Amino acid sequence: MALTDLRQTSIQIVNRVQRKLGVNATASLASTKHSIVLTDLLNEVVSDLSDAGEWQEMIREVNVTAATSTITYSVETSAVVHHISEIAFDTDVSPLSVVDVEEIRRLNRLSGTGRPRHFSPFGTDSVGNPQIRVHPQPGSNENGKLLKILYYQKPRLYTTSDDSISIPFPADVVFQGLYAKALLEENGGEQTRQYQTAYAEYERMKQEAINRFTTDTGTDMNIVPMGGRG
Repeated sequence: MALTDLRQTSIQIVNRVQRKLGVNATASLASTKHSIVLTDLLNEVVSDLSDAGEWQEMIREVNVTAATSTITYSVETSAVVHHISEIAFDTDVSPLSVVDVEEIRRLNRLSGTGRPRHFSPFGTDSVGNPQIRVHPQPGSNENGKLLKILYYQKPRLYTTSDDSISIPFPADVVFQGLYAKALLEENGGEQTRQYQTAYAEYERMKQEAINRFTTDTGTDMNIVPMGGRG
């Protein structure tokens, strides 16, 4: 299967939506007010897809070098990090266990050095890269060894100059999401039956696409805890 069978450029997707709406296709994203609005809506769809799950298209790896008596590290990449999935240290088989900020601060107040066993996301550095904190703090034996980080990339924002940029998600799903967004915009935010049908189809296609590289389990239930700590 060729990549073009799965993905399309931003202008191709925008023009598919314009044809579906009965609007003439445009030569570029900046050609008309309508194509510019669709570009803005395209970014909303891509952001929604990025937040919908752990897409295999977005999986990346990067290494960070441990240093003696250093507990905080920047995860420096050429792209925006959506979230960190796991971290393994050096040749260790098991990854570091993830803890929350309060727990990593408690652990850091303990004395001792050694191979890192725990980590927590811990803010960002001066240029916006995510940071992590580890425990125990590396000692001289750990100096220069690698923290091997698996993370998921967040797609960048697209502008009207990005006609030929390929959207990383399946084209049919992106098209359906943009079509639903366009219907909602066209009707002043009113959720018409046509919009509801298009949006329901987008949600179905989105879940099927996420399952494509994982497992098709049918219907999954996501439970989000409410409230704060007791």
